[in-house]
Amino acid sequence: MKNMWQGFTWLSSLCEHMYLHLDTTAFKCGKCGYHYKCKAELKRHSAVHEWKVYCCKLCKFHTRIEKNMIDHQCTRHGEAKYSCDVCGKMFKYRMSCLHHVAICKG
Repeated sequence: MKNMWQGFTWLSSLCEHMYLHLDTTAFKCGKCGYHYKCKAELKRHSAVHEWKVYCCKLCKFHTRIEKNMIDHQCTRHGEAKYSCDVCGKMFKYRMSCLHHVAICKG
């Protein structure tokens, strides 16, 4: 019989690993109810609930990065005066628009 402990330092690690072979979701998120087979997956998921989210007050856009929100507000709702001929995306700066148009046209 193969040594069951092979590769596991702790009994708890072996037990957690054994859950992966079962058709069960033993670890449940207390905030949203998602289920995970592995405690490490639940821990990684839990970080989602700690993120700060920036929401645009003028549309449904949202992001975790403040700079992205500032850029969004300038280009979508601010003084963006340059637009892409291909897709219509707006730009505040001419050079940004020219660069985008070159990529958009391929």
